[in-house]
Amino acid sequence: MYRRYNFALATLLLLGFTCGLAATVILDPLDGDLTRIGGFSENRFGWAGTQEKFVPPLAVAGQPGGRYDIVVVGDSFSTLISPDRQHRAGTFWTDHLAALTGLTVGVFDISTTHLDTLVESLAATPPHMLIIETVERFLWRLPDVPGDCRPVTLVPVELPQAAAPAIPQGIRRVVTISPDPRRLAEVMGHIGTALLSGVTRRDINKAALRPLSRADLFSSAEPDALLFYTDDLARAAWTEADWNGIACRIRAIQAMVTRRLGSGFLLVVAPDKSSAYAPYLPPADRPVDAIARLAGFPDIALVRLDLAFRRLIAQGVRDLYLPNDTHWSSAGARVAAEAVLAHGR
Repeated sequence: MYRRYNFALATLLLLGFTCGLAATVILDPLDGDLTRIGGFSENRFGWAGTQEKFVPPLAVAGQPGGRYDIVVVGDSFSTLISPDRQHRAGTFWTDHLAALTGLTVGVFDISTTHLDTLVESLAATPPHMLIIETVERFLWRLPDVPGDCRPVTLVPVELPQAAAPAIPQGIRRVVTISPDPRRLAEVMGHIGTALLSGVTRRDINKAALRPLSRADLFSSAEPDALLFYTDDLARAAWTEADWNGIACRIRAIQAMVTRRLGSGFLLVVAPDKSSAYAPYLPPADRPVDAIARLAGFPDIALVRLDLAFRRLIAQGVRDLYLPNDTHWSSAGARVAAEAVLAHGR
């Protein structure tokens, strides 16, 4: 009896290991953050075609006290901020901004940078402009700095257009078959997440999949569906006090940059993926439009990325956001840089 039990157990384990090893060969390597955490297949949602990458990266990791024409304090849309980020160095909108202007761009991680201390360190050689970038769903995490939130007169700064912008190189998504045993644990975990999602029919790890009313906006094998974070929908619970508090923080940052550095200031809010594609989602999955709400505060130096992205999406431009990821493609990153440059003129 025990022999039969042990044989059955060993057979199941061997079968599982064999299936996992086969999957490491059959499945495309994980590339997007949403496919990775939600258990979705890269074969279904991986992007096709070519993206752009600057080699070497043009935007540099900022150092306190460094000399930069433009300082950006941002999140994973602006720079590589954690080891599990899937984006490659040289593909961020900050690289495109450096390419388009020919200026030096120093980028600081908004989650670890003390803005008050950074401004103090830049006072000796202030940048022409300081930009705060945050993704829409994390507006509530903007830095809280000393001072009040009374409006100030902002410093006008015109960013130049480089005579000969840097040329990026093309890159393609990795789909090379690799039987590397080190991928086994990653693939098995991914398969487990996929099975859990399939059985429960629920959003796993805050990764949501919803239908789109258009099927021409992505290059993936399943272009009529959108992957996004369910956290995008949390803004429905934000109160008037929440919005006023966010606006107050922005004004305080503007005042600090203007008074202590004499630099220009811009707020860049990266639209959540579900916000950018909201017109083509089911009504129940359309988030509150935070950028439009902030635009109701006329004294905030806000770049309207939402209008730029929605206009191009309506025109049918594909892959402004990567289908497997919450972030922009290189085309989207360039759109963001161009919008910042246009606002700075």
